[in-house]
Amino acid sequence: MNSKQRNILLLVIFILSFLSILLIKFIFQNVPEIFESGSEVGEVIYDLSLAYIAAYLFYQIVVASPKRADLKNIYTHAKWLSYDIAYKGSSIINPKSGIEDPNYDPFLIRNLSEEDFTKFCKENKITDTYTVFWTKDVFDLISYGQHLKKTQDRVLEKIEESFRFHSHLETEHIKLLNDIKNCPFMTYGRHYLEDFDLSKNKPDLLHLDFVLFDFYQKTIKLHNYIKQLKV
Repeated sequence: MNSKQRNILLLVIFILSFLSILLIKFIFQNVPEIFESGSEVGEVIYDLSLAYIAAYLFYQIVVASPKRADLKNIYTHAKWLSYDIAYKGSSIINPKSGIEDPNYDPFLIRNLSEEDFTKFCKENKITDTYTVFWTKDVFDLISYGQHLKKTQDRVLEKIEESFRFHSHLETEHIKLLNDIKNCPFMTYGRHYLEDFDLSKNKPDLLHLDFVLFDFYQKTIKLHNYIKQLKV
């Protein structure tokens, strides 16, 4: 159960407790007992409902409200780190450098399928050109191998930066970040890309389609989680 579901459950119990008090003390106050000891059962439910309402209000004032304020302050900055990770994941096989594209959107999340990854990996080699980078004085070709390695480095950097807020992050958020950090693309995929003699002899990227798609899926899960946070 995530935090949103837990909060909904607590609110539902609060409403039921309020309705129980309303029914027992006001609406059914003068109604004869339907079964033996019905009045005593009603009193127990009334006492429990009253105790829960007091506990719920205390929780909202002392715990939940300050926590929401803390999350809002933290996620003002932390959420953009996760959005950056999600963008890197969604652009892993559909690169845009942001220089040659006038409509470049750094937070555009691409909707890709497993078939997209298989097709891409069949048609490209690790030494093929990923994009062209140029400035006033520099013109350089970036290969898919360099792109994948830079993506790993960038994502790892953003995850480590996110963990500076570790004590304030939701546990589900931490799990999603760790899922990305420890996925095959980020672990043994790093060793593969660093061993250029091994990777350059492959005719295509098909042997990487699963790990790339798995990485993409995990970054999209992170994006969807951050998007639904009410902070």
